Amino acid sequence: MADDAAFKLYLEMACDNVRRERYAEALEQCDLALAIYPLSPEAHFLRGICLHRPGHLQQALEAMQTAADNGLPQAQQYAAACRDRIEADKLWVGEDNHPLFYNYFIDWLLDRIMDFLVK
Repeated sequence: MADDAAFKLYLEMACDNVRRERYAEALEQCDLALAIYPLSPEAHFLRGICLHRPGHLQQALEAMQTAADNGLPQAQQYAAACRDRIEADKLWVGEDNHPLFYNYFIDWLLDRIMDFLVK
């Protein structure tokens, strides 16, 4: 029971930090949650967001694929987008690196994770 409460707390803090764009702190909280439940798709998804935002695309792809493989099918779309972004970056020559993902999509998925935590 204590593990469940700690797990939910870590995910809640991670969600809050992602919304505040504090990705390093959120990543630490995801890792703490994954220490409790290593196959948690929600924690892997959040970890993927934390890795994607600062540009660690390969690691983000791996986290998203793990989330999809463990029961969060929405993460499959994000993983596919990461793969596309990795391929596109190989061709990108300009200085401007436009974001591929929109905040409303991430907010929507964060809301789904928070719904899961409330249950």
